[in-house]
Amino acid sequence: MSEDHHSVWGMEKEYEFLDYYQDDCDHTFNRRTKILHYLNRVVSYQVVNNKIIFQCLTNQNEELKVLIEICSPYVFRLIMSARNEMIDRKTIMVIKQDWAKTRFNVSEDDNSVKIETKGLTIEISKAPWRIFVKNNGKEITKEGMVYWPSTECASYWPHRETCPLGFSVNKTSGEIRVFESFSIYPDEHFFGLGEKFTTLDKRGREVVSWNVDTGASTTTDRAYKNIPFFISTRGYGIFINSSFKIKYQMGSYSEAAYSFELYDNLMDYYFILGPEFDKIIERYTDITGRSPVPPLWSFGTWMSHLTKEPDPHASDNAKSIEAFAKKYERRKYPAM
Repeated sequence: MSEDHHSVWGMEKEYEFLDYYQDDCDHTFNRRTKILHYLNRVVSYQVVNNKIIFQCLTNQNEELKVLIEICSPYVFRLIMSARNEMIDRKTIMVIKQDWAKTRFNVSEDDNSVKIETKGLTIEISKAPWRIFVKNNGKEITKEGMVYWPSTECASYWPHRETCPLGFSVNKTSGEIRVFESFSIYPDEHFFGLGEKFTTLDKRGREVVSWNVDTGASTTTDRAYKNIPFFISTRGYGIFINSSFKIKYQMGSYSEAAYSFELYDNLMDYYFILGPEFDKIIERYTDITGRSPVPPLWSFGTWMSHLTKEPDPHASDNAKSIEAFAKKYERRKYPAM
């Protein structure tokens, strides 16, 4: 090892080695294929009604605005545009546009800005930028971060696993994607993201939210009904207000942090504190609306068949269908 603790074969060689591995993972933070622009430090902020607008600089020394909206004592919304615009994109997923006025307090010291409501404390480290979320003094979660020495040491690889809030630009195509990451705690587990045919617990998985025909398969992540919302056993949920393709790496690449990457230039998500699951769901559906209760008959047994004759279970075989109905009736299944 040399005096500056870098590997003797050189920092660039180590980056190249690791980035080729990240290519195989289609890693969100691959610096070989992408230019990463993540938040570096807070320059200033202003409070406008229930919004706190941060003026920041990225690691590329670019100006970037971040808006945090206090929706309720237990919910905040974060918006960041890679184009440095304050965009409030209306989507059909959100029905609640006007929130009742919430009392909150903003304070700062040399190191951080603190936003406090009755239920939440959002603490933003100024340099480096990093969000910490607390409830009654207890840390709920915190953003992922890069390693932060004065000179990044390539042999210390964890700094390459996640970045805080930011965006990437593909070096070849120019495609922009925004990303966010949060720490994973040893006992933490994740649930949600819509209809999936894989494990209920999403920890350790990579999940792509993009509606596709599953091809009658129930053994992959391909799904018809993706929902950009998940719950953590740490007592919070995150709803991403976007219909664009989203890639979640829920500890699939790093056990230290998870990330979500939107194939878009706008990050817009709601952070929802419970901490109980039923409270998270209630506050989530405050934002998106609640489904009406389906009719009674829909709670019965549903059946369908894709095959044709001579399959004895074919849907056009009346006798077969009648036989199934009578069998369910004998077993007292709620079929109508």
